[in-house]
Amino acid sequence: MRALLVVILFVAAVGVAQPQSLRVVGTAGYISEWELSGEAAPTVAGPIKEFAGPLTLKHVGLCSRDGPQVETGEIKFQILGSGSLAKIKATLLYLGTRCTYTAKLSNSFSHGFMQCSDVNGIPLTLIVSNR
Repeated sequence: MRALLVVILFVAAVGVAQPQSLRVVGTAGYISEWELSGEAAPTVAGPIKEFAGPLTLKHVGLCSRDGPQVETGEIKFQILGSGSLAKIKATLLYLGTRCTYTAKLSNSFSHGFMQCSDVNGIPLTLIVSNR
C-alpha cells in the first residue's frame, strides 16, 4: 500500500510530460551551400507531434565575398511514428518560397529532397534534437 502511495504521489508531482522545443540544424542545396538552424516549439498536443518556429539560413558557399548571406524563414514540421518507422514531414518558408519535405527520421537525422514552389529536388539534411 505504501509503495502504491509513493507511485501516485510521484505521478502527481511530475504530471503529464509536455513536449519540449526542439533544435533544428542542417544543410540545404546541391552542394550543401546553405546552413540551417532554428528552434521549433510544439504547436498541437496530441498523438501527432507538431512543431513550428523561426529558421535562419546562412549561405556558406564560396561566392560569399562580403560575408555570408543570412536569410530568415520559418519551419513547420510533424514527426510521425517512432523508432525505425519515424518520418518527418516539413514545410520551409524562406525568400518567398514554400518548400515541402518528407523523409525517414532515424536517430534524429533525416536526408532527402525538398519540393519547392519554383524548383524540385533540392537536397536537404535535417537533424532534430532536444535543446
